[in-house]
Amino acid sequence: MMKEESVKEYQISVTGCYTAFESSQVLKSEDVYNFALNLYDSSISCIEKAYMIMLNRSNKVIGYALVSIGGIDCCFIDKRVLLKYAIDTLASSVILVHNHPSGSILPSRHDDLLTKSIKEAFDIIGIEFVEHLIITPNEYYSYSDRGRISFVC
Repeated sequence: MMKEESVKEYQISVTGCYTAFESSQVLKSEDVYNFALNLYDSSISCIEKAYMIMLNRSNKVIGYALVSIGGIDCCFIDKRVLLKYAIDTLASSVILVHNHPSGSILPSRHDDLLTKSIKEAFDIIGIEFVEHLIITPNEYYSYSDRGRISFVC
């Protein structure tokens, strides 16, 4: 005789700590860099962290989220979490920013593959992935400026 299996219902949510902030308009990579520097503390040179910045149709920041904290040379970024934040905030477009504690702004092969797969995921749901910035305390690498993603204002 077979034992009946029960089906369990799970409710999953990702919630954040909400804080009021002055909305900034980002029209170019330098604007993103200046906004993003305010998200990092002294750990920018020690631990890799990734943030997603959500924008409305006018390229005004409507929210941001810390999406990954890693080690000294990598952090795991789950596309599903990025998609959830973008959908929950009704973002028109999104930006990914992460730091390189090594001080090098050059993207790794993993950075390139991640950028491509995130862009493809957002294309499917109709939200623009307009920029991926790699930052250090003194400089940045912009996928948009290099023609590898289009940042349409």
